Amino acid sequence: MAVERGAGGEDWVVYEGERLRCVAMPLGGIGTGTISICGDGSLRQWEVLNVPCHTAYVPYSFFAMWVEGAGAKLLQSKPPTDEFEPGVLANDHHVPEELRKLVEKLPTVDETKFVGEYPVATVIYEDEEMPVEVKLRAFSPLIPLNARDSALPVILFQFTVRNASREPREVSLMASLQNFVGWDGVGEIKGVNFRLYGGNYNELLRRNGLTAVVMRNSLIERSSPRWGEVALALVGEGEHTWLLQWSSLDELWAEFS
Repeated sequence: MAVERGAGGEDWVVYEGERLRCVAMPLGGIGTGTISICGDGSLRQWEVLNVPCHTAYVPYSFFAMWVEGAGAKLLQSKPPTDEFEPGVLANDHHVPEELRKLVEKLPTVDETKFVGEYPVATVIYEDEEMPVEVKLRAFSPLIPLNARDSALPVILFQFTVRNASREPREVSLMASLQNFVGWDGVGEIKGVNFRLYGGNYNELLRRNGLTAVVMRNSLIERSSPRWGEVALALVGEGEHTWLLQWSSLDELWAEFS
């Protein structure tokens, strides 16, 4: 753990190495449930269905980056092993098995550093093979005296990429999110399979500079606690592409990298 000086003169505590093991900062609007961004850069503790479950996890939900001349990597580091004795009733160290399978299959960055200044989480990615500097700011709106907009069920992920070499580089970022509409918030999702799935479908929405993949389920009644919608959206008019659905992680990665 180190202390660095922020741009405004404030002191920031930077977590790194072994101290990242139990870092899990919840993100989400007031009363909307939360998803935690962890010290390794992964998204865990998916408590967004009015059901408390600190070990809940939605597989294949991640960020990745491709850099010209360096290839592609997951924007997260390898999680620590389970050889750790946590405090009583604490499980922020828990790494879901599906997440371990993901990082065994795909390359990750060498290491991450984490700054948690609520409501903003900052993840710094470091990798010797990547000739760029990458940083993520993740947050949900938290506006003093404005409960309405502070209760939006949204998390924003803002990436900053800086070329650290003398040569121009092309860079691509990718975000992946599983359509988990129909999940009960507790049961284990195996890959893309869950016993209550069925009727899941995705649609593309483009409006006012926003491009989104909206995820729904046609078989769930609106009165069901499992009903709802999920969206993965990009704000801006830059060059971008999308897939409404993918079924092979190997094919997705081959196309991206």
